[in-house]
Amino acid sequence: LESAKGTVEVDFHALHVEEAKQKFDESVLPILSVVRKVILIVGRGKHSEGGVAKLKPALREHINNHPLKRTSIRCRELPNNPGALEITWKEN
Repeated sequence: LESAKGTVEVDFHALHVEEAKQKFDESVLPILSVVRKVILIVGRGKHSEGGVAKLKPALREHINNHPLKRTSIRCRELPNNPGALEITWKEN
């Protein structure tokens, strides 16, 4: 899904952790080297049990432990949007 700003955004709201990991692997990784940057909309955890985010930390860990992380993927939190992660492809 492309936003009005021309950035590819993928909504992960309402997904369970394992579903989100699978969606990242199947939907985001294949396009990342082409589009170069994807914003993952993960939410802040307001609807999680106890109001504590589960999706964002789990996805961040999944991405940071991915074999491509060392060479090709960068994951960072957006300072102006606590409910999103920015994933970028970096050239080797």
